[in-house]
Amino acid sequence: MRILMLGYFLLTILKHLQPDVILLDIQIPIMDGIATLPEIKKLYPNIKVIMLTMHNDHSIITKLKKLGQIPTSPRILTPS
Repeated sequence: MRILMLGYFLLTILKHLQPDVILLDIQIPIMDGIATLPEIKKLYPNIKVIMLTMHNDHSIITKLKKLGQIPTSPRILTPS
């Protein structure tokens, strides 16, 4: 497993390493998850992408739907 903090670097790494699944945060520097997602889908259509966010903003959910990504409800974790 690799952790990359920039969408641009993720696309560079995918030229050499193609995982089955990518956990992609919406808010990452340089090239955010919403900009990175269409590139991944275009270049690597077999890779599954799970988008992560702490936001409950309907405009972000709408953008994800337009990109063909199925949005999920954000979960709030509370200590037990």
